[in-house]
Amino acid sequence: MTTWASFDVRFGSILTNMARTRDVIDREAITIDIVQSKKWREEMDFQLSLKEKDRLHDQRASIIAWLGIEHLSQGSYCEQLLRDCLAESCDWVYKHPKLIPWLETGSKAPVVWVHGKPGAGMEQGGYDVQQKVTRLT
Repeated sequence: MTTWASFDVRFGSILTNMARTRDVIDREAITIDIVQSKKWREEMDFQLSLKEKDRLHDQRASIIAWLGIEHLSQGSYCEQLLRDCLAESCDWVYKHPKLIPWLETGSKAPVVWVHGKPGAGMEQGGYDVQQKVTRLT
């Protein structure tokens, strides 16, 4: 074997090792890109969810301000309704022919649909019934 032949074999081996190393480095770089892309997407999803929550909160606050709803708890609001109504305002609930059977059956039918004109006392009557049922149980 000549010197050039020996050099050619060694140089070919070096080139082959460099090609393999290049391939390994390329695969590792691709893997790092994938991991970084995944982290970036997760961060963007998190930021987007925060912005969406803020947007919904602002929208809800805007609607509440537009409607002029006070920040009372539901219980406080219902208690205020009962305090403001006359003593016998809710008696119609206990005398209504369609509601009497529902009141007597207890929890067999847990929901009853009450409808009427605005301001007719449906909300107050419903809360009065709820208070009396709660006291009985």
